[in-house]
Amino acid sequence: WRQHVGGHLSGKTVGIIGKGTPHNVLEVLSFLNVTSAGIKNIFTPGIIAVILILLTLLTLLDDKKKIIRRGLIFIGGFFIAYLIYGIGYFSGLYKSEIYVLFYKLIGILAILLGIAGAKTFFSTWKEIKARIPKDLVNYLSQLYKIMISRYGFLTIGFLSGLLSITSVNNIFLLMRTLVTGGFRRWHAFPLVFYYILIIALVFILIILIYIFLDEILEKMIEEKKDLTKQKKKLWEEHYHKILIFSIRIFILVVGLILLFTKNNINKLFYDIVNN
Repeated sequence: WRQHVGGHLSGKTVGIIGKGTPHNVLEVLSFLNVTSAGIKNIFTPGIIAVILILLTLLTLLDDKKKIIRRGLIFIGGFFIAYLIYGIGYFSGLYKSEIYVLFYKLIGILAILLGIAGAKTFFSTWKEIKARIPKDLVNYLSQLYKIMISRYGFLTIGFLSGLLSITSVNNIFLLMRTLVTGGFRRWHAFPLVFYYILIIALVFILIILIYIFLDEILEKMIEEKKDLTKQKKKLWEEHYHKILIFSIRIFILVVGLILLFTKNNINKLFYDIVNN
């Protein structure tokens, strides 16, 4: 058994088994090690790119219930993608070329979205639409409907998960090897599930923060007394515009970081924390 697992983990495939490591490889997969590995995974360019995708999609919705439901559907798609990879499928997507292309492309799109978001803040959608060819407006309208649908969120979440697969670290690859190798499979599988759940919890946190910020703005409107329905609606639109503008500027900044990063965002964050 140890020889079989050792063969799967030799070389640079995992790089976690070496001199001084436990004979029983499951000792490496302690609660602390798996938790730490999952948290570190969050600060990789691939997962940060997925967070930007989720934030972008959330800004397309204006109903709280839809934001929560669609957000959870997106997370479900991402979770399924990682789980499928964790049990041995889609190995061909574990390539640095695909991974780098993914987060660099998301970085570029984030920058463009941020610039577009700044323009929409200072002008109305009607004014912008007037400058765009009618055929393109119709295409964008259809694309928008697909993206904000349940299937749109599920598909984008799933594809985002697959394209960010290379972000996983040695601990996850070790668990995957145990699951696919058939040795101690049912010991390793719950750990794979737990590892993915750690990442998914960050996406849930993003959704909750978005809802929280929106509720703060609603309270600010409620504090304004003697407002007519029309004025209240105008204030709601104004504050919502500010929220979306702020998020898209954040997306732009993080997009710039993704575009110029050298795959060491996690090291950058840990250096900041330690200093």
